[in-house]
Amino acid sequence: MFDEKLLVDNGFISSSKSIDKSRYQISSFGSYISINDDKSTTINVSITQIIIYSESISKVADFFNIVKKDFPNTVIEKISYKSAIHRSEKDIFKTTSAKLVKSSIMNLEEIKFKKGDLSIEIYECAKDRLHIDHRNIIAFDTKIQISELNDFDINTFIQKSIDNVNDFVTNELKL
Repeated sequence: MFDEKLLVDNGFISSSKSIDKSRYQISSFGSYISINDDKSTTINVSITQIIIYSESISKVADFFNIVKKDFPNTVIEKISYKSAIHRSEKDIFKTTSAKLVKSSIMNLEEIKFKKGDLSIEIYECAKDRLHIDHRNIIAFDTKIQISELNDFDINTFIQKSIDNVNDFVTNELKL
C-alpha cells in the first residue's frame, strides 16, 4: 500500500509528521499524499497510474526506485517526466513568438513543438511571464513489469529531458 509507512520505511520522509494530514487520503483505490517540504512534493496513486510531483529531481528518482523495489510486479506502459521553466521580461512572449511565427490577422497564444517523445509548449502564463512546459515520455511496446527495467536509469532520463529543453531554450529561442 502507498502510505506513510512505506515512505518512512524507505527513508523518503523522516517521519509521518512530514505529511500534510489535511490532504492525506489512503484507500484500496488509491492514495494522495502531500509532503510538507520546500519542494511541493505530492504523490497521487490510482488504479491506473502513479504520479509524483516535486520540484526535487532526487525526490522523483527516489520514489521511482521505491516503487521498483517494493512493488516489482507493477505493470507499466509508459514513463513520463514533465517540468516547467519560467522566464520574466517585458513583452517576452511577443518577442519570443515573433522569432518563430508572425501573423497580421491573428494573435498567437501558445506554441507547441514536438520531436519524438519530447514536447515543448510555450505560452504566457502571466503578464510578461513566459511558461515553457516540457514533457518527455518513454512508451513501451508492451506492458512490462517495473522490475524488468534493469537498464533504465531514471536520473539519466530526467537529466536528458532537462538538457533537451535547456538546449532548445538557449539555442532555438535564444533566451
